[in-house]
Amino acid sequence: MKKLYHLNIITIAILLLAILPLNTIAKTEVYFSLLDDPQSVIINNINKAGESINIAMYSFTEGEIAKAVVKAHNRGVAVKVYLDSRDISNEHSKSRFLINEGIEDIRISSGYSNHNKFAIIDNSIVITGSYNWTASAGSRNDENLLVIDDTYIVQRYHDYFYYLWDNKYSVKRYEELLRHPGIRLQEPVSESKQN
Repeated sequence: MKKLYHLNIITIAILLLAILPLNTIAKTEVYFSLLDDPQSVIINNINKAGESINIAMYSFTEGEIAKAVVKAHNRGVAVKVYLDSRDISNEHSKSRFLINEGIEDIRISSGYSNHNKFAIIDNSIVITGSYNWTASAGSRNDENLLVIDDTYIVQRYHDYFYYLWDNKYSVKRYEELLRHPGIRLQEPVSESKQN
């Protein structure tokens, strides 16, 4: 009798797994700036990235997150960063740091305001919410952060990121960023230095 009971439980569990769509198993984590530590959640997820990080951010001034992005880039993770045009003149913007550290895939919005705040990591999770990647977001502001691993939602963010990346960027604003005094452009390597 006990064997039959356990067999029925296992059968029901298998049927439920077969019937339920996979995205019902998806997990969403929620964090709040002054109660939790969203910055460490962001950095931990960046540190786990193995293939790609696509970032669309309104304000990116937080140094520790920028360092984690550079470390990911240095270990071979493909990094793309889409920023609001205000990051060109923002004295605390990490855009110049990222460029100086070798991240070339940066685009500046062409629209009035890129108010997005999200990152897609390895096309498997989305980090989003009101949380800008700034020091004040973690220490003074009331902000929220969601980490979502739902396949459908991740795909929607992925598609939207590439819509922005392909259609809503300004070459002129990017060139303006490259002319900023904080940029140390790499000098071309001469033939004598290559040998």
